[in-house]
Amino acid sequence: LFGRAWDLALNVTYGQFGGLADVSFTDPWIKGDKYRTAFRTKVFLSREVPQVFQSQQNGNFYTVSDVSQGFFNAPSTALAYQSNSTVFTGPYASPTAAKAANPQLGDNNNWFQLDGNAVAIQRIGGTASLARPLNGGDPYKKAPWNVVVGLNAQQVKPINFAGEAMPYATASNNFSGNGTTTVSNVICVAYNCENGATTNQLVGLRLAASMNTLNDPRNPTQGNFLSVGTEQFVSVGQDSPTFNRLRASATHYIPVNWLKFYKGCRPKPGQKEDCKQALAFQASVGTNLGNMPVYEAFCLGGSNSVRGYYDCDLGVGKSFGEATVEYRFPIFSIISGEIFVDAGSTFGSQANVPGNPGTLLDKPGDGVSPGVGVIVTTPVGPLRLEVASQDFTDEWRFNLGVGWKF
Repeated sequence: LFGRAWDLALNVTYGQFGGLADVSFTDPWIKGDKYRTAFRTKVFLSREVPQVFQSQQNGNFYTVSDVSQGFFNAPSTALAYQSNSTVFTGPYASPTAAKAANPQLGDNNNWFQLDGNAVAIQRIGGTASLARPLNGGDPYKKAPWNVVVGLNAQQVKPINFAGEAMPYATASNNFSGNGTTTVSNVICVAYNCENGATTNQLVGLRLAASMNTLNDPRNPTQGNFLSVGTEQFVSVGQDSPTFNRLRASATHYIPVNWLKFYKGCRPKPGQKEDCKQALAFQASVGTNLGNMPVYEAFCLGGSNSVRGYYDCDLGVGKSFGEATVEYRFPIFSIISGEIFVDAGSTFGSQANVPGNPGTLLDKPGDGVSPGVGVIVTTPVGPLRLEVASQDFTDEWRFNLGVGWKF
């Protein structure tokens, strides 16, 4: 753009679990800055069906409307709050006490009415960030370390498929979409439902650093990659949460030459070895500190997580840890193979997520996944077809992914 290496992009995507539209602008080197600082900004609108509220085998959460005009009965939440209606009184120390004092409400089934849509989250907002390589301003010096500081502001609203605000949801494993189901295990999807919130404002400041010593950005066989980051969300009102997200990830590659299917791994005298083969290790951890909304919980399971489980089917936690050991080796031409073991855990933090959706959908929270895969190198990057087991059982999952997992 304008001969300045600026980049202006419009991105529109649509898929099974939602859609996204965003406009982004990037200046890779701010004019006059001797430290090669880059500037990036983006505005976006997205509607997604988060996997936090879904399970492949144990049901999903569906939106419900509050017909009691103010009573909130959610797992791990001992609160029945005062209604705006003069018919009901309160507040009460528990939902049980609220029902006892207001028998006209009936049992729990009458407090909420089934809307029947999968839970969707709408986000409207923008980001801006500055990134800088720590090379002292020398454009010819390779800098292993980069730092980023950024600002994120967005409005988040739980909705149904008609776009109506739906701050509550119920767990169900027998709703077909054209009938009724028992409305129980109601959770608050929005932050601060007890005060009538239907939308939330998230404002966060992000600091991150990364270190890269990999010998090949596409298919490394040696080196390390480390990333650490924190994002502090600050309240801008009663419907705006305050919490901190911490994440760290480390990757290490060791070159090996164990399997020699590919002819480049068996060079003849005088020939140069061509054998991109490595033993790769990765570990990632993260935690949320403070009043985290349920839709900001960590998800475990999926093609870029523990691969024997479907997306988010392993666990929904306030904290998480994942580790992978993977052996990569060439077979012939553009075909490579991989043998791996993934493991993940929420460290018992599923119950600490507001509403406890992971436990209500019977997600285990911990798991191990061994597997194998075939990778095809294409002009647009590696494509991988994998099969992985859940905890060394006969429960297998096939996965098609784009790019290496790490």
